Amino acid sequence: MSAVALTLACGHAAPRPPAGRSPVDSNDLHLDSEPPILVVRGGKGGKDRVVPVHPTLLPFLRGHSGWLFGSAHGRGHVEPKSLAWQVSRTLSKAGGQRYTTHQLRHFFGTEAARWSGGNVVLVAALMGHANTNTTMGYIGWSPAEGAEVVGKITAGPADDEFAQRRRRQIGA
Repeated sequence: MSAVALTLACGHAAPRPPAGRSPVDSNDLHLDSEPPILVVRGGKGGKDRVVPVHPTLLPFLRGHSGWLFGSAHGRGHVEPKSLAWQVSRTLSKAGGQRYTTHQLRHFFGTEAARWSGGNVVLVAALMGHANTNTTMGYIGWSPAEGAEVVGKITAGPADDEFAQRRRRQIGA
């Protein structure tokens, strides 16, 4: 499995650890637990956290040993900058514009919020944020989604009363 595919599927787990943090190792995988999980060690503040493993990754990860992002030379793990560059280059070629691994976290935050029905507390936990305000910065929206929501809003009695009052105010 390519580092790019693994990074895409683990966007929430930040598999590209910042300098000084431990890289992800197969010992951090607990695929027989329910649900299968990955322990991300040494996050911000030195905290570990548990994240679910996406089901599409299970066949690739079962039986894996060593670094999840091993170097091509077989000597240790890929350096974070090298992994970020590889992911960015591959995504840019596929999409015709520049993408970064950090943008994957924004994509994950937006999709997790959408699929969880807007449960920002859950999304914050998945992304390893202590504060939901941080998470809110990762959640995007589209004008099409906004239009869909606005289109579902129906005028109720309070809306009618407000509209009548407003018309009287403007002399309509």
